[in-house]
Amino acid sequence: MIEVAVKTIGGAHAGLSALVGSGATSRIYAGQAPQNATLPYVVFVKDGAFRPVAAIYVNSGWGHSDITFECHASTLKAAKELMLQVRAAYDRYFGTSEGVQIDPIGTLATGGGGEDYEFDLDHHVVEEEITFFHTE
Repeated sequence: MIEVAVKTIGGAHAGLSALVGSGATSRIYAGQAPQNATLPYVVFVKDGAFRPVAAIYVNSGWGHSDITFECHASTLKAAKELMLQVRAAYDRYFGTSEGVQIDPIGTLATGGGGEDYEFDLDHHVVEEEITFFHTE
């Protein structure tokens, strides 16, 4: 599944893992971060279902998934720096991770994000969507 591949790819990227850790203990969370998670961290959410791409009227096995990334940090500058590493890790990524093939032709940062201060969490968040072109 793309969610497992996203966590693995992020944890293996040198720049991103330098900020949020690597492997099973990385602070890259699918869906929601644990309560009182250590800053900085990344939360990602798959927006909607996998959208298959047909090749001459047959399901090709390839399709798109939109994933929203939220970068959480104590300062806006740190959240923006974390987002730069998210983009570096995933934008135009090419390879296979956790059995999921990802192609750079359709994998790109599409924007649509923003900046916010989460008063209830007492930290900054920068958000952006990345569309992945992958097998399911």
